[in-house]
Amino acid sequence: MEGDLTLRGAARYREPVLDDAARARVMFLAGAALQGAVDQDAPAAAAAINAISAEHGGEGLTEAIIAWCDTLTALLPLPRGGDLVGLGWIDETGQARTADDVDPQVRWAGQIVTARACEDKDTFNALIADLPDDGMAGSQHLAVLLRLIAANLRPATSSLPANPDEDGAG
Repeated sequence: MEGDLTLRGAARYREPVLDDAARARVMFLAGAALQGAVDQDAPAAAAAINAISAEHGGEGLTEAIIAWCDTLTALLPLPRGGDLVGLGWIDETGQARTADDVDPQVRWAGQIVTARACEDKDTFNALIADLPDDGMAGSQHLAVLLRLIAANLRPATSSLPANPDEDGAG
């Protein structure tokens, strides 16, 4: 690992449901999941996501999604707010694709990052509500989101300083 990621603080769309200790634990696990994705360690990323879900349910997962999206948008030269962020996909051949051309999980991941970047709380909340309740389908959406974010963060993480070791237990 060349550099550890620091999760960015999230601008709130709603009042926090988790207490400070629970939120600290979620942020620790979200950081572990994201670092696992950046390091291409799928089992580590999955274990951290499963721990968030088991310990803190949907509220914990929502906090993690916010942190992952905000971490990406903080490290990329994206304008915050407004309609200045567009959404598109480039496939493995280099061809541009629209939302209709990609798998639903890929579309959801791109849309949720874009909603956060545009500070569009209604769209973000609708996309959270659209996250499948089915464990496998929901996991696939989160895995695609993490892969999308990790792929964009890998070049930026090589210059980040290492974080102190914390266990997130509060």
